[in-house]
Amino acid sequence: MTIEQPAFGKRVRESRRLQGLSQGDLAGEGVSSSYVSLVESGHRIPSLKAAKVIAGRLGVTLEELCEPEARDRQRTHRLQLVGLLVAARSSQLAGDWAAARSQLDAVVRQAGDGGFDEVRWEARWELATVLDRLGADAEREATLLELLNDPITDAAQLMRTRAAIELADLYRRTGRLSEAVTFAEEASGAAVGLDAGRPERVQAQVVLLTAYVESGEWHRAKSLGDALLDEVPTVAAEPLRACALWAAAGARHLGGGSEALGLLAEADGLLGGADDVRLRIRLDRARALLA
Repeated sequence: MTIEQPAFGKRVRESRRLQGLSQGDLAGEGVSSSYVSLVESGHRIPSLKAAKVIAGRLGVTLEELCEPEARDRQRTHRLQLVGLLVAARSSQLAGDWAAARSQLDAVVRQAGDGGFDEVRWEARWELATVLDRLGADAEREATLLELLNDPITDAAQLMRTRAAIELADLYRRTGRLSEAVTFAEEASGAAVGLDAGRPERVQAQVVLLTAYVESGEWHRAKSLGDALLDEVPTVAAEPLRACALWAAAGARHLGGGSEALGLLAEADGLLGGADDVRLRIRLDRARALLA
């Protein structure tokens, strides 16, 4: 075991003072109070035997006096990573997506080297959003696949559902419909174990229903659309309820139902003053085409 000074002496002094002990209280077996003073000031590197005596008088292990420096470095590294995450979020709020991407790339790289898996997961998740804003579909796909295969994602149904939803939607928007169906089905399967009120349950069904409709699997879309309508009342967020009604309307129309326009009108009412202009335009266009 390596005893590093002045870190070791600093830890001895801090522990001694916290316990209300004097330097003389640590003396014994060839360790004088003046020797303790030299150790605490960092002017003397104690022998292993003397260090054990000091640790014993403090009631701690020698490892506890030697390891805190490594823990301090780890804590400092974590704070630096969190600082980069905060900076990336500020860049996103300012609309500087290129800066946010650079900052998040740094967090992913440095967190991986330091073993901060949960920080790396968070950075990758935010990076996927930033890449979407930048229109970098290939990089976003790679990031989402890394997230989906991450052990942290694998251990949490909610995270797995979210990652699979994003991948399915990406593939649907880029015309890769068979892959969209595959990942939408994975999202829907992962969402089964979630609480009924979780929005991700409905999001997974919406993306799967949309993938079925666009890929021509209308026989599957019909039954899923009916099931989705049963879930709509459990959703608190009105934009998500509107999207669910919209998706169900498409399935009803393809199935020969006459209530599709009514569902779209209800969806339009739910959007109301929603800020998402693109979503409103798409819904209005869908209503016009259906009419």
